[in-house]
Amino acid sequence: MHDGIKTNLEFIRTGNDTAAIGTGVDSYLADTSGGGTEKNYLPSIDLAELFGLAYGIRLRRDTNDRIVFTVRDDLSSLITFDAIAYGLQI
Repeated sequence: MHDGIKTNLEFIRTGNDTAAIGTGVDSYLADTSGGGTEKNYLPSIDLAELFGLAYGIRLRRDTNDRIVFTVRDDLSSLITFDAIAYGLQI
């Protein structure tokens, strides 16, 4: 997708359907903990739209095809990191 993503903002800007939340330093930061301390960024990245492909990217059956997010950072204070992918079988 992109090797040069260095900040949360760059990750969010890669998304094509990420709704704006908050202002200033809290822009795009969602509090989903019910008032606690856990904060979340919720970028939505549509690979079909991003790369102009009718059905997104194809992962072939019985191969090692996969989608990988590699994070090169100190994540010791991270509570959770989830990535959810949707697709269709044709």
